[in-house]
Amino acid sequence: MSRKEQHPSASSHNELKDEKSVKSLDVENEIRQYIEQEERERRDSPPSISLYPGTRPVVYDYTRERQNPHAANMIEATAHLVKGCMGAGMLGMHEAFMYGGIWTSFACTIAMGILVTYIMLMLVGSVHTIYARIRVSRLSYPDLAEAALATGSSMRLRKFSKAFRYSVDVCLFIEMCGTCCIFELIIARTLKQGLEGAFPEMKDQDLSIRIYILIITIPLILFCMVRRLKYLAPVALVASLFVTFIACATTIYSLTSIEDLNKRPAWKDYQGFFRFLGTCIYSVQGVTITLPLENNMRSPHHFSTVSQFGMSLVVTMVAAIGLLGYWGYGEDCETPITIHLPLFLSTVVLQFILVVMMASIFTLNCWLCFRIIWYYIGKRHRRKREIWERFYKAINVILISCVSVACPDINLMMSFLGAVICSWVCFIFPAIIDGLVTYRDYRSVSFLNPPTSCQMTWSSFRNICIMIFGGVVCLGAIVSYILS
Repeated sequence: MSRKEQHPSASSHNELKDEKSVKSLDVENEIRQYIEQEERERRDSPPSISLYPGTRPVVYDYTRERQNPHAANMIEATAHLVKGCMGAGMLGMHEAFMYGGIWTSFACTIAMGILVTYIMLMLVGSVHTIYARIRVSRLSYPDLAEAALATGSSMRLRKFSKAFRYSVDVCLFIEMCGTCCIFELIIARTLKQGLEGAFPEMKDQDLSIRIYILIITIPLILFCMVRRLKYLAPVALVASLFVTFIACATTIYSLTSIEDLNKRPAWKDYQGFFRFLGTCIYSVQGVTITLPLENNMRSPHHFSTVSQFGMSLVVTMVAAIGLLGYWGYGEDCETPITIHLPLFLSTVVLQFILVVMMASIFTLNCWLCFRIIWYYIGKRHRRKREIWERFYKAINVILISCVSVACPDINLMMSFLGAVICSWVCFIFPAIIDGLVTYRDYRSVSFLNPPTSCQMTWSSFRNICIMIFGGVVCLGAIVSYILS
């Protein structure tokens, strides 16, 4: 066997280096070094202290270690946050308001935005503690989950750190694949309306939405063959701005047919409330983009300002689209909201432009979800990585299309992802991580100013309440789906 056959090519080596961007640093090695040092200190130091007398801990400056010349300032970070949160969820908020009742939904949207912002800040506080603990400058969400448990105070639980990481990865993968399903359904619905508006004879054929999903599967597979994020991100950014503009224009158009506001019920029933709650969580949750955003900020200590201002814009826009959309379209609400545009020649052309724009957003979301599994399965294919990557991407798109065909209800898909999957990603996992980090600092006796007993009690109470809330939303939604 020649030397060229024994080792991957230079291009494959560069691709392997690119794949490490999914996992920000060599966290396994850093955690292992931290645990070994901890064991040495426990063996060599007196049990009453964790540092030698007369020594002072060195403060780890993770911002200096990053050395990112392209780091985002506060305005850019706020724009990224708003763009990341304003996704497919806003296109279905008016229908979600229809299920939950107009004033109940409006109040819960504001409350959910405040709660999600608080959890984002809580997650950032946990990751800053882990930075100083294991001496790393960046961590992804799965990295943080693994590090929090692996460096926690319970020796028995440390062996489950990998399982905790895989659980977070699985939930993130399901959420992102579900988002791809939603965009595929939106593309199919928009294409159906555009074709029936341009060719009235197609309306007589009354083709099922599942047929349109199958029609667009092949083009979406071809779009997803793009392997570099730098080619996808700019196009997806322009597409997101365009879709947001059209959604806002459609919402404003709804004001031309508004009725008496008292005709819109303030509350409907519990099943509708849980369905609304799932869509609302899916629409405003920014937990999944919190750490990627913090990792690329020039001043990560100012993340609180960015999150508060950015989430205020997100919640305001989502609540306005839901309130005005339901007020204008009433019980005839359909997802996406752009489906309510009147069928003039200009709007029919606009529908076809929307199809292309949403296809580019689908491609970006598919790239992101595929990177999660490609990090694991890509290690098995050192040769011909480009061919294998495109092969698995095609399989991923086909599976997404199968799920879309099985469940073509867009709002139900949003509600399920928000209530069942996002409840774990947005509430339960962050509460567990914060509990592990806080309890570890409380148990340690050192010169690092561990939290007081009162602070520990509040932290435990807060995390338990958040986990209970996430569990209630998840179980309540499952029960409501079964009963409906």
